[in-house]
Amino acid sequence: MPSVRVSAVASGLRELVAPAIDVDRAVTRAKRGVTYGLGLLGPAMRPAKRFVLVGTGRCGTELLVHFLQSHPDIVCDGEILSDRTIRFPAQYVDYRAMRARLAGARAYGFKLLMQQLHDGRTYLDWRSYFTSFAGEGGLIVLMARRNLLQVAVSYVSAGMRGVYHVRRGSKEASEAAPAVNLEPVALLVFVYRLHREVETAREALASLPHLSLVYEEDLEDPRRHQVTTDRVTDALGLDRVTASTDLTRIGSPRLRDRLENYEDVARLFRETPFAGFLEEDADSPVTSRG
Repeated sequence: MPSVRVSAVASGLRELVAPAIDVDRAVTRAKRGVTYGLGLLGPAMRPAKRFVLVGTGRCGTELLVHFLQSHPDIVCDGEILSDRTIRFPAQYVDYRAMRARLAGARAYGFKLLMQQLHDGRTYLDWRSYFTSFAGEGGLIVLMARRNLLQVAVSYVSAGMRGVYHVRRGSKEASEAAPAVNLEPVALLVFVYRLHREVETAREALASLPHLSLVYEEDLEDPRRHQVTTDRVTDALGLDRVTASTDLTRIGSPRLRDRLENYEDVARLFRETPFAGFLEEDADSPVTSRG
């Protein structure tokens, strides 16, 4: 709306003329001011095909980013809205989309984690944004992992290692992921929070057209990678191409192998609505990869 555009322009000008505390801050403000201004041109200059990957993280979102980025007609950004200081995120996304089109892309998308939509984490009015996005023909891909205990363990383990994504040929790829000892109650709180985030996203998107992907069904098995990527490119109306990535998974997918104190965790979870995550883990194939 006009008021939003005027506000964005005003903010951009303030960023440009505000007194600089130091050179780095002045440069950052200048770049951001220009970005917001250019973002206003985005609706007219962005690619006709757009998409957003929405997920909890640790559910295959980064893997799918890589598959889509390997398509010659697609530019797929990662977590571009993870910076809480972006005052006009919708304009910033349009700016990135405009850059993608100028680079020759026929489709542009980005990754948005559910936890980045919390109050205080972003200036994006995400419910309104998704409604407008879908209404303009944008593709929303809702991604989830059925076993939220796996998500929680993966998050904490990766944080402890300081490595969230492992690439083939890297030092981390040659090292076995060590088992970790995690506090059971803290894990339960984490899983409950993840459950609320997933349910909130599902409810918000229930009335909007979207494509749903589940990690265990669509991405855990490498034999499903191409099929899943093709579903997205088909929905975008693009040609199918061979998907590729240098990401790899290390360690066992079984919680029993990843948790030193698995029995302590299992004892607590068996008394909760999340007990099924333990049963799912018992059935998961040791050779599965994601």
